[in-house]
Amino acid sequence: MQAPLEVRFHNLLPSPMVETAIRDNFREIEQLAPELVSCRVTIDSPHRHHEQNKLFAVTIDLRFACGAVVVSRRPVQGANEDAYVAVRDAFDAARRQLMSARSSAPRVV
Repeated sequence: MQAPLEVRFHNLLPSPMVETAIRDNFREIEQLAPELVSCRVTIDSPHRHHEQNKLFAVTIDLRFACGAVVVSRRPVQGANEDAYVAVRDAFDAARRQLMSARSSAPRVV
């Protein structure tokens, strides 16, 4: 069963290309965690009055029957000026959290 994916754009216009990048990364997460129930990805461009470059924040909320993994990558000066890089970094962090949770989970022998 494919888990539902919800993509939200906040403070910026929706981009089909960024959404495609999100969906591609999501497919990898689904393979890592087939028990995934749902996923919400929010990409935000907070208002920055004194900066010329746009910065992007990405939040990934992965829901499972037994819990959740939430990854939030907030903009830092000089970083995440590219929406694709922000999405990639957030999904990399989500993959690391999933792998860490799997390796620390008790195993039944």
